Amino acid sequence: FGARNLMAMDANGLRDPYAKISIIDSNNHVKNLGRTPIIKETLDPVWRSAEQPPVQGDTYFDFLVSGIAYKFPQIIIQLYDKDVLNDHKLGLVKFNLRDMVN
Repeated sequence: FGARNLMAMDANGLRDPYAKISIIDSNNHVKNLGRTPIIKETLDPVWRSAEQPPVQGDTYFDFLVSGIAYKFPQIIIQLYDKDVLNDHKLGLVKFNLRDMVN
């Protein structure tokens, strides 16, 4: 997964984006899965590759095929720009995992 055409805001005209990924269960409890690596100086980051899992931590994005979509029906992906002092939130997307699996 990735993002395209991010708005350039850094002095060099690029971004250093990363994403935080969470799932929401049927009782509206949020579980943080982790975050992607930071990709330096890009407006079109792509995190999914054979060499690099998209989420750092114990749980990887491949949870979709393990049946977890029925236990945790929603996912939230929040996109950030890494900066020296403060990271800037660029936006978020929230969608139903069951729609992706079916």
